[in-house]
Amino acid sequence: MKKFATLLILLLLIAVLLAVTKPNKQDFELFISQEFNSKQNSSLLGSVISKGIGYNAKRTIQYKDKIFFSLVTTKIVNEERKFIGIIGQWIPLKN
Repeated sequence: MKKFATLLILLLLIAVLLAVTKPNKQDFELFISQEFNSKQNSSLLGSVISKGIGYNAKRTIQYKDKIFFSLVTTKIVNEERKFIGIIGQWIPLKN
């Protein structure tokens, strides 16, 4: 019985950790902005294109809030991309 209680407490702590550290929509918008700013080309044209792609990605966000994680679908260069947000991180999913 003691092992069961310890396991139950551990699972509860993990569930609380996941729920508390789940990233939100604003976190994803910041993630997208940082991704495209880090990939900017040194040329003016590359910078403008990168900012345009990032703007379009933010404009097409479909955010789904789950209890322990977040799911986001967005379009990047007319390609639908999916991400999972868990423990404060955004991870791209294969389509």
